[in-house]
Amino acid sequence: MEDIKKWLWEGLKAAGRFLFAALIPVLVDAGLQGIQVLMTGVATLHIGETEKWIITMALVALDKSLHEWKKETRSEGQWKGLFGF
Repeated sequence: MEDIKKWLWEGLKAAGRFLFAALIPVLVDAGLQGIQVLMTGVATLHIGETEKWIITMALVALDKSLHEWKKETRSEGQWKGLFGF
């Protein structure tokens, strides 16, 4: 039973890391539009869906690479990847 709990916990953490990676491009787009509205009154700058997916996949790949590197060097500790869990 303990193995199942550990497996579920690791799965939830992985899902959380992907959720962060998926939300960051959306938040960046919203921030850019908000800044433009404050500066000019009209939001003309927009990140497209393709660019959002590219940013998301790049963040996921970077998180996974950093996590694997830390596992290989045995310096994993509390901070496991790009996102801190």
